[in-house]
Amino acid sequence: MTSKTTFALKSQAVSRTNVGAMSRGASTTRLGPKSRGASTTRMAPLSRGVSTTNMGLKSAMASRTKLGARKRPAKKPGILNALRYQMKELFTPGFILYLSAVVCAILVFIILWIGLLYHQKLKRANVQVAAINRMLDYAGMLQPSLKEKNDTEKMLHLQKLADILAVWTLKTMELENAIVDITRKLQLRWEQYNEAIYLFEERAMTWYAAKEACESYQAALVSVEDEEEEEFLESKAQNAHQDYWIGLYWLDTWKWADGSNAEKNHWATNKPKDSMKNPCAVLPTKCRTSQKCWINIRCGENRRLICKKKPDKRWFS
Repeated sequence: MTSKTTFALKSQAVSRTNVGAMSRGASTTRLGPKSRGASTTRMAPLSRGVSTTNMGLKSAMASRTKLGARKRPAKKPGILNALRYQMKELFTPGFILYLSAVVCAILVFIILWIGLLYHQKLKRANVQVAAINRMLDYAGMLQPSLKEKNDTEKMLHLQKLADILAVWTLKTMELENAIVDITRKLQLRWEQYNEAIYLFEERAMTWYAAKEACESYQAALVSVEDEEEEEFLESKAQNAHQDYWIGLYWLDTWKWADGSNAEKNHWATNKPKDSMKNPCAVLPTKCRTSQKCWINIRCGENRRLICKKKPDKRWFS
């Protein structure tokens, strides 16, 4: 019984083992191909879709890049780039060396010029100092009392002397100009008598025009100061063809054109007459009585004129 039982138990174990193996094999056989096929089937479309998508993106990007390249115009070189290029072309090593030499030469010239200016200013300063010393010595010679004073007091004294000299220098220049003017007038038609010169103008004009004409010569319509001058004027007028205006005119009283009062007069008999209507005086060419020749007429009539110029009183002050 024991052997039978053992055999029965072994046979059951073998059958169970075969059945398990068969069941696992069958399941493996059934499930293996299906599962592998299913996975392969599913993975293949996914991989194809991914690759197709990647290719589409690449082609789209490429086409966009080409379109962008076609639409965008080529960039032109900027002004700065062009300038840089030209500067590189211009500033070659040889040119830079030449430019450096020129700059150095200019700097040397400027330094020499500044040195020359400094030397000149220094020389002028020395001359001025020497001149000041000579002036101080001169001031001490003029007034020995200044020798005991300091340089400031000496310079103040010299300044006063310089102001006086400036005034006299101005007067001297005015006198020289007056002498030149008188000399030029004498070379023309002006005549000298005593301390004045006279112009017997042959042009005929009104009294007011005659006054302005004499003033343009830096003179005045003639004024008579004494009998000798009157005699000289009468002698010059008697040979003329027309009467002469003199500087006498009526303005509430008879005055001369130079502003002075008519203290002496040489009126003809019964003259002046109706001074308001005939306010201007004339020296006629035909005088019946010497020293009594003047007559008065209207200022708007045309007559010749006599201008008189005397030395300026400032020259004698």
